[in-house]
Amino acid sequence: MKPNEENDKKGQKKSLPIFPTGKVIAFLKKTAAKGDNRTFAIDPFDRQRVVVANQKIVLLKNPPETDDLVIKCQRLVNKQIEEAKLNVRVLRRSPCNPELVLLEADGLHFVVNETGSFQVTPADGLDWQTPEGLASNVVHLHPDQQTPPPTRDDDDGTLPPVRDPFQPLTEYWLEKARQHNDSFSGAPVVAIFDSGIDVIVYHWNREPNLPARYPAGSDVRACPLWYNNKPPTCTTLGTDRVGWNFVNYQRFAPGTCADPFDDNANAKHGTRIAAIIAKETAWNVRIMSLKTHDYRGVGEHFDIFCALEYVLHRSDVRVINASWGHYGASIPLMETYLCKLADNNIWLIASAGNRNDFGTGTPTQIGEPGVPASFHYPACYSTRPGMKVITVTTVSKDPSLPAERRQNRFENYSNVFVDVAVAAGDDGKFAESLGTNPAAAGLMAPRLSGSSYATAYFTGRVAFHLFNRGADSQKSDIVNALTRIDPNLGDVLGGRYCEAERPALAPAG
Repeated sequence: MKPNEENDKKGQKKSLPIFPTGKVIAFLKKTAAKGDNRTFAIDPFDRQRVVVANQKIVLLKNPPETDDLVIKCQRLVNKQIEEAKLNVRVLRRSPCNPELVLLEADGLHFVVNETGSFQVTPADGLDWQTPEGLASNVVHLHPDQQTPPPTRDDDDGTLPPVRDPFQPLTEYWLEKARQHNDSFSGAPVVAIFDSGIDVIVYHWNREPNLPARYPAGSDVRACPLWYNNKPPTCTTLGTDRVGWNFVNYQRFAPGTCADPFDDNANAKHGTRIAAIIAKETAWNVRIMSLKTHDYRGVGEHFDIFCALEYVLHRSDVRVINASWGHYGASIPLMETYLCKLADNNIWLIASAGNRNDFGTGTPTQIGEPGVPASFHYPACYSTRPGMKVITVTTVSKDPSLPAERRQNRFENYSNVFVDVAVAAGDDGKFAESLGTNPAAAGLMAPRLSGSSYATAYFTGRVAFHLFNRGADSQKSDIVNALTRIDPNLGDVLGGRYCEAERPALAPAG
């Protein structure tokens, strides 16, 4: 029997999923921008995962200053190696928690897995906060189809030109964010961990159902961003006005705001996610954009952990949209952070992954028993005690069937790990979220596919629910209040689903 096959209950051969890590690495190499010198590799401890080569992450206890830290980390790492000695460097430290450290050395990703084999003695003067010791810097991808955004429309002549992605937002746009934040100071704050947000590509003022508190004819644009009018969230950050760019913040001028600009030109993934959430809440929301994914939609665990540290330093975030993930084994350090989120009453809404993730063109049952490669994280944390994770997928609709029985499997599924399905069109796709009437501007309206967008629909509704019902709601209360049951939908826990295209909520006036 081939290594990727096993016998099913009927004695027939069944193909097991193998994540195409080699193809992913080839793609990352081919599409690397000039100056992007990162090297990616198959994780030697789990071949379903892609990692940044030569790097490891560690969460320390009371670390010393950088120079002494380098010496101690080098000593500890080299204790595990009998032949070679690595020149360990501290590549980065979290701007919100200096105990979260990214280490680099040639071949470091081969050293020590997440099982806790890294032994530390008091004489070393260094200790870990978590039992796994060093963690791989696993890569997360946006699994969705790369659908280019609509062509930019400048017919009103008032929008500033496209800006340098490493320059802070102009005062023009910061003022619009401040005005929205002030007008909706009691609205829920939703943190989006994604490729950022492009306030120019999304024409907020084109929306026909803007809240009444935006006066008609005024220059106030509905740019529903969270705005920080207080001191920086973390002492080592610059002025975090509308969020933070954890991918590129070191390329901004010192002391300036590292704005989370969406440079994902092929999809504007983060901007589309933000647009869906804005509409689902009728703009009664404040979007905190935290850029954790780069120009290709590639996110690293270290940047995601840094963004989690940022959120944990605040008291106003109640929901995080996580439209990304990785296959293979769980990372214990991520489990540690998700428990911290739950302790702070913060929900993480995760996508289940998509039908072509394994190159088969068919959806995968995530978390299938006996198939380690099928586990998709953070989606498969949805059943973990002590975590607040809701996992979302997409289903298509069969218009020939009654409304309560027309939902069909489209993206990844599981009647254990997937809590909610969002019903898209009969083609399994959603309407373009960047603008409401692109045809009026002579534009073709692309259709969006992917559980990422389903996740955004449900994130908006969860935020609205918590705003109206209270932040202490239990998962069952949230899901039951926001969904219906299709008795034929066995691919989702309890057959729970909701419609994507529903009547818009009445904007707050």
